[in-house]
Amino acid sequence: MEGKTEEMVREALNKVTMNKEERSVTMEMFKWIDNMNEKFGPEVTSVEGKTFDWGQALCREIFGPNWMSEMASQKILAPRREDLETAYSMELLLDEGKPPKWMKETSGK
Repeated sequence: MEGKTEEMVREALNKVTMNKEERSVTMEMFKWIDNMNEKFGPEVTSVEGKTFDWGQALCREIFGPNWMSEMASQKILAPRREDLETAYSMELLLDEGKPPKWMKETSGK
């Protein structure tokens, strides 16, 4: 994510009530998602046949198959630093051809 897009995301984040750390993590997460799109394509398919974008796939990896309910029950509204660590670990494993067990394929390049 570069140039105008990054600037637009920063402007949008400035309008949302977030502290500096939350903004930083959110920007890093957008960059990770952009990188994953470039490396592996924009979609992830689970063994159940459900499709996810990379943000959703990361949530699925962290919180399990009921990730939306789990995030709601924990009142998680923004990515956390530990989520980024999980994202980078998942990327390294995918680079090595070792996807998570729930992941069938990516729309890949």
